[in-house]
Amino acid sequence: MKRLLLVLLLGMVFAVPVLGLQTSVGEKSGKDVEPLIQAIKDDNSTIRANAAFALGKINDTRTVEPLTLALKDNDSDVRLNAVVALGMIGKPAMEPLILALKDTDSDVRWAVAMVLGKINDIRAVEPLTQALKDNDSDVRWSAAEALGAIKDFRAVEPLIRALKDNNSLVRDNAAGALGKINDTRAIEPLIQALKDNDSEVRWSAAEALGMIGKPAMEPLILAQKDNSSFVREIVEYALRAINGTNPPPMSFGNIFENESIDEWHSLGLYFEQIAQHYDDMADYTNATKYYEKSNKCYERAIELNGGDINHPSGVDIEHNIVFVREKLQLHHRLTEIINAIAEKRRPTLLEN
Repeated sequence: MKRLLLVLLLGMVFAVPVLGLQTSVGEKSGKDVEPLIQAIKDDNSTIRANAAFALGKINDTRTVEPLTLALKDNDSDVRLNAVVALGMIGKPAMEPLILALKDTDSDVRWAVAMVLGKINDIRAVEPLTQALKDNDSDVRWSAAEALGAIKDFRAVEPLIRALKDNNSLVRDNAAGALGKINDTRAIEPLIQALKDNDSEVRWSAAEALGMIGKPAMEPLILAQKDNSSFVREIVEYALRAINGTNPPPMSFGNIFENESIDEWHSLGLYFEQIAQHYDDMADYTNATKYYEKSNKCYERAIELNGGDINHPSGVDIEHNIVFVREKLQLHHRLTEIINAIAEKRRPTLLEN
């Protein structure tokens, strides 16, 4: 169902047909609201889902009430479409969306958290902090990301607690959100997050400390003595950001310069797993980003191994790198097709 939401969101961005809807549906005038309101009560759940999405594209406050009723539909896809539609309407739809954070379906709750972040209304802060305790990790990381978008100081303590979540994506988004909120209460917890066993969390923590700025200088200087070269590397990155020395983006070229092939291969596998997670959600932009990171790690492992594609422990690195490169080729084709649809031109990468 998360794939469905992301396809719908692509439809919003690129104005492409979604679930059988013609683009022109969302461009109709207010006189078309009534037929769609009737359609949202149809016996066929697909028609109800399509009608819900179309009502959002019309963006008329008269649609809030029928879409709110659709949030109680017994079909989760209808409810999901209603969430996206209410998100398009924005602030007038805040109350029903907040209530939908308690939906029985985790995909719906995940979508609500995402949409609330896009609307960026402080009324969502308290409900989203509660969503950080959801039993579904995807709902929790979506809530953390949304709180970072809203940037309200009330979210600081809940986000600090989320830095200890058992899911790395939740911790990663919590660190990023704390950087955006820019509150000194987060400094010490973010310093501790520099030692997280997940590399993405450590990077986000360093970037967050850089955003907080000079109040984070002293603990960062102390962290330069950390036993881990990885931690020292990202601390240096944060300090350069604070000092305004235009730090480059975190690179792969020196993080493990003096460390093992095993480190690079493991990091490549880690990025590959994240990429596959985004693949499962049909988020091809982020999937491509992490496949590219994974590809660089595998290339570095092979380079340190004297160009040999066989890992010293017997692992065949070639298998990993071929898989990742095939994925990248596929995603570049998908990106080209999506862009072509948006620009109303013929895709150039349809050939095998």
